[in-house]
Amino acid sequence: MPVITDDLLVEIVTELATPSQPLVEATAIIAYCEAHGIDIQGDGNAKYAAFWSADLDEAKGEHRLQKFKRGKTAQARNAWCLTSGLIQARSWAANNGWLLVPWSNKEENWMFNFSGPSGTTSPYFIGP
Repeated sequence: MPVITDDLLVEIVTELATPSQPLVEATAIIAYCEAHGIDIQGDGNAKYAAFWSADLDEAKGEHRLQKFKRGKTAQARNAWCLTSGLIQARSWAANNGWLLVPWSNKEENWMFNFSGPSGTTSPYFIGP
């Protein structure tokens, strides 16, 4: 059984995203992996260790995906869109209550400090 990787995560989001639904929720990605025999745990102890590792690897690497959250808490649902479709995804997210999660090169992690009246106005990539 193949383990999910950053490249595979991008392929799955590419396949599942549509113009009317540009954000692909974690639950849809997990269901896809289960249906196609893709391991989302890997060697880690946590149930979705390989999945979250693929998310971080993608963000640290080519950054082809952008992350959104349904709320400001750690437990809020996660979703991703293709960075190439970020303009449309931001618009859709703003109309549907999703918050854009900025990435920090300095911290090498997603930043869950949403700025402004809506996280969708935050930069999606924070340098340097």
